[in-house]
Amino acid sequence: MTGMKSNKRMRPVLRKELERRRRRRLKLLAWAAGFILLAGFIGLGLVYHDCFFRLPFFRVQRVIVEPAGLEFPELAGRSLFFINPAAIAAEAAADPAIGQVRVRRLFPDTVKVTMVRRQPFARALLNEGGEAVVDRTGAVINGRAGEAPPKLEIAGLGRRELSERLPEIAVFYDLYRPEVAFQRITFQPDGFRLTLASGQEIRLPREGLEACRKVLRRILADFEQKDIKYGYIDLRFADPVFTFQPR
Repeated sequence: MTGMKSNKRMRPVLRKELERRRRRRLKLLAWAAGFILLAGFIGLGLVYHDCFFRLPFFRVQRVIVEPAGLEFPELAGRSLFFINPAAIAAEAAADPAIGQVRVRRLFPDTVKVTMVRRQPFARALLNEGGEAVVDRTGAVINGRAGEAPPKLEIAGLGRRELSERLPEIAVFYDLYRPEVAFQRITFQPDGFRLTLASGQEIRLPREGLEACRKVLRRILADFEQKDIKYGYIDLRFADPVFTFQPR
């Protein structure tokens, strides 16, 4: 009798264990089926993705270039997925007049190329001879057809020094432009020489430009009040040096 009671108590435990194992097998089978389906989808994608990306729906129909000036006929009909924005930007930036280029894909069929042109800043009279139109960074740019060259002249530099010195000269130009209308800036190791259209000259150090600007403003105001015509002003020393023009 005792053995029969013991068997009756074990049957529910055995059924629970069998049910637990069955559920575990079903879960493993479900995971295996999901993995097989996922692998199948990935395989199909690898096989047919090229066909999908080359559908006529994604072929380039329009190329927008702002501002106008360059054309990219080789892009027409190509898949939007397979164009190389970096290569397009490099092709556009090969023009010295172009400063920045941005290329965007506009789905489903458009490529937009946005360019920022370099703005002419001055004509650099090069030490080695000749001249070049440059922007504020020192990049040499080609003048556009029908465009007058810049009136400002930069002297005292060689071609290799342009990119290094022009940013400094541009800052100097912005600082002193409200004070005097100069025609030429000559870069020198110890400072700048400004030449006005009238032939007058002003020499300034490369350091302490803000303080020198205040001194120059005071001197010019005093000369104007007294109706004094100067020929030369030098502020590179502790005491200003200047000469007067004969009346």
